[in-house]
Amino acid sequence: MCNQKTLSLYGLVKELGIEKTQLFLEQAFSCSRNKDVESFLLNKAIRFETALAAATHLIINEQGDILAYFTLSFKEIEVEVSKSQLKKLTAGLSNDSHLRVLLIGQIGKNEKVIDNPAKLPDILNHIYAQLYKAQRVLGGRVVILECENTPKLLELYKQNKFQILNTIGSENGLKTLFFIPDF
Repeated sequence: MCNQKTLSLYGLVKELGIEKTQLFLEQAFSCSRNKDVESFLLNKAIRFETALAAATHLIINEQGDILAYFTLSFKEIEVEVSKSQLKKLTAGLSNDSHLRVLLIGQIGKNEKVIDNPAKLPDILNHIYAQLYKAQRVLGGRVVILECENTPKLLELYKQNKFQILNTIGSENGLKTLFFIPDF
C-alpha cells in the first residue's frame, strides 16, 4: 500500500469534466478477467457517480496509474438467518430480517499496470478507510459484497474476514458475504 492513494471519481469528474475523465479511464484501465468489472468502470461508474447512486474510488500510484478501483453504496437486503445471527447483525436493535447495509459493489484490479502491486488486502484497506468515514457520518453496521460463487474467490474473501450470508432473492447466482468492521 506504500505510495498509493485513493482518488474519488467524483472529484476527478469535477476537476476534469465527464469527457476527459471517461477518456482517462478508457486509456488507463483494463480487466479482461472480469468484463463486468471492466464494463462498470468504463461504462457506468461516471453515471452512477453523477447521479449520486454510488461512489467509485481509484487507487493510484505515484505515477498516476490506476492500480485498482472500488465502488461503494448502500443496499437493502433480506436475510434468512437464525435469531442469534440477526441479533449479531443488528446489534440487537431490530428483529427485522431487512437490513440496510454498506455495499462494496465493485472491486477491480488493473491489468494495464505491469507487475501491479495491488493485492486484495491492500485494496480492502483502502475500502475500509472510506467505509470508516461513511460510518462516522451515516452509520451502518454491516458491510457486504456479492461475488461469483467460485470456491477460489469465496476462500479469498473468507481469508479477509468475510463470511457467507444467506439472503433472500440473491441475484444472478452471486454469493453474498459480509463482515462487521470494528474500526
